[in-house]
Amino acid sequence: MSPAADSDGVFTAEPGAVWRQRAELAADVGRLITDLLRDPRVPAGSKALVGAGAAAAVVHAVWRRRLVGAVEFGVLAVALRQLIADAGYELVQEHWRGTDAGFAWVLALGGVAR
Repeated sequence: MSPAADSDGVFTAEPGAVWRQRAELAADVGRLITDLLRDPRVPAGSKALVGAGAAAAVVHAVWRRRLVGAVEFGVLAVALRQLIADAGYELVQEHWRGTDAGFAWVLALGGVAR
């Protein structure tokens, strides 16, 4: 059975496949972020913003001894969006290793136009 996109165009509606696909997408996004952080063509300010957001989340988690809250998650999400937007279409495409649907989702998340 071939995968069929659901309403957001990223995940299939096959029984049991949604969580596996979401885990794969999370891993693909993680690899993309790592690759973008290592790429010298991405502006240093965007990399610093991601680092500051990640540091704030870790400090909060350690200091409060609980999971990252909505505020920290939001700060990190904004920083990652800025990283993807500053990298631009060509770099994101160059580093993307996932599916076409996942790539479209990442572009939309980052506000990147072709």
